[in-house]
Amino acid sequence: MTGTASDATPGTGLGSVGVVCVLHGDPPLPEWLSQLAAVVPLVLVLNDPAPGRYTDLPPALRTLVNAEPAGFAENVDRGVEALLAQVPVDVLLSLNFDLELDLSVVGSLVAALARSPETAAVGPLLVGPDGRPVFSAGRLPRAPLEFLRAAGLRQGRLLQLQRRLLRRSAAWRGRNSGSDQGTGTAGAVRLLPEGEYLPWTCVAVRRTAWAAIGPLDRRFRLYAEDIDWSVRAVAAGWRLGLVATGTPVVHAERWTRSPLTDAWYEASHTRLHRKHGWTACGRAQRAGLALRRWTPLRWTAPLTWPEVHR
Repeated sequence: MTGTASDATPGTGLGSVGVVCVLHGDPPLPEWLSQLAAVVPLVLVLNDPAPGRYTDLPPALRTLVNAEPAGFAENVDRGVEALLAQVPVDVLLSLNFDLELDLSVVGSLVAALARSPETAAVGPLLVGPDGRPVFSAGRLPRAPLEFLRAAGLRQGRLLQLQRRLLRRSAAWRGRNSGSDQGTGTAGAVRLLPEGEYLPWTCVAVRRTAWAAIGPLDRRFRLYAEDIDWSVRAVAAGWRLGLVATGTPVVHAERWTRSPLTDAWYEASHTRLHRKHGWTACGRAQRAGLALRRWTPLRWTAPLTWPEVHR
């Protein structure tokens, strides 16, 4: 990391910055997390503590320790509450621990918010370890993909094939590399159009927008809270954006997959469809789940069924 404290909090008029980072699985902590803690207030949330875990943590403003694992939305919300209770920051950053980034990225995100008063939140364009674009902005759920995922047809080699085909499309490249609107230029911002959402892999949120839109919905246990928050932000009149940060932000795109986490995913999407009235997506998901439960797919793509229907 080559950034400095002044890179993290440039003279943008947005004042101070605070960071929330949720740790899960006792990961090897990146160097940037300790360096960030030295220049901005940092709240750590330890999601699944156990004896012998998390023995070498950076000096944080506050460290929250869960009694038992919780969902991403609950962890972030608790972290933000703890941060705002102690520091009146103007920008909230939620950062995944599995990123590789330079401290100057924080300054780029804050500056982008300052240049775009209508923007509630921004995230960086992300790349993989090979330097190629990876998932930085998503499309809202669509019925065909809801059916395929619910049926268990977006796993393993099938998912890898679908991703390869998707990433060859001009629409995907334009959305995730900014090449369609010149967003690849350092400092440029692409405002997300209707129908896209901003994932919370690495996101800077204007505190006034957080207060107006509300926190992440804790009823979502996994993988849909960022979609819901994006939809609520747009409904409240805000915009969301992607920023070319100048220095790369690397994300390895690792997911925890098991019958239980897949079930949480489906339960979250069921709640998402009902909350926002997406009836076509809901029907497609139910059809996919029925196929998955009553055909040989129940063995090749198993779910923990009681979790789906909670």
